[in-house]
Amino acid sequence: MIEVLKQAYQLLLTEPHAPTVCNQLEVILRQAIAELESQEPVAWMFQHDETNRMNYVSNDGIHNPAMFLEMNPRYALVCPLYTHPPQRTWVELTDTQIEQVYFEVVKEHRGAPMPWGQVQFGRALLEKFKEKNT
Repeated sequence: MIEVLKQAYQLLLTEPHAPTVCNQLEVILRQAIAELESQEPVAWMFQHDETNRMNYVSNDGIHNPAMFLEMNPRYALVCPLYTHPPQRTWVELTDTQIEQVYFEVVKEHRGAPMPWGQVQFGRALLEKFKEKNT
């Protein structure tokens, strides 16, 4: 992934394009490359050249990828493994949006017993959060 971004960045710098588009793309690509390069892998995946058997090695202070390759020359590095992708920024609901959800639920479930109305309000709020954060 990093190599693809770097290639795109180099192409962007060498090919003639509209200046404003180039400037925007350059900023985006620089940020993406920096973010990816800052992540540390937690393990590495290797594959045996004959059996295609997969093996995983973590850098736990005793074992590391270089040592594994030295002791197992028939394995090739497939890729580094990461714990999770970068976390997205959480989008909050404004007070106005919460009020809108509340009034929609009250309008739809008017006359429902109190606990049922509260449950419906909670579910509607969760749905709105999902909508804003996916």
